[in-house]
Amino acid sequence: MRIIAGHLKGRKVLSAPLPHLRPTLGRVKETLFAILGHHVDLNGAAVLDIFAGTGNLGLESLSRGAATVLFMEEHRDSVALIRQNCSQLKVQDQTKILQADCMKGIESLYREKRLFDLILMDPPFRKDYFNRILQGEAIMHLLSPQGLLFCETEKDYHLILPCEWSLVREKRIADSRLYYLKKKGDMNS
Repeated sequence: MRIIAGHLKGRKVLSAPLPHLRPTLGRVKETLFAILGHHVDLNGAAVLDIFAGTGNLGLESLSRGAATVLFMEEHRDSVALIRQNCSQLKVQDQTKILQADCMKGIESLYREKRLFDLILMDPPFRKDYFNRILQGEAIMHLLSPQGLLFCETEKDYHLILPCEWSLVREKRIADSRLYYLKKKGDMNS
């Protein structure tokens, strides 16, 4: 895997044959960020990368101008991989890693009153994490006004959209479905 745009373009992102990893395909990542660019300004953005895996999506965000990325990942071996990737790309001062289960991590950040301009989620397929996270109140409070929440799911995923959220864009590509959401009332940006 490589960073595809920005000041880190072409730099390698290390991966490993870990059973819980499903790296985002290059063409999916290109599409993800092309659409993202129409809905959120990454320059100076605070980004939360949930189910961070290798850190691929958060690192791409940094390369494209994000100021900070908080990686949330529960697996120790993935946390070590993210740490290694941040070190190799010399972005440790712009990144933090929270080793936590996604639900507990989201609740913890909510209690700390953290805000993010972009929330990236690439959960394991066939586990329905996206719907479960959206049903909780905490995720909404982590998103800044005008912020955007992105999630990659399997292509046949059935999204149950709570009334507090608006679907900005949905795109099917390869074996994935890409969802872009904003909080209701934040649709004018």
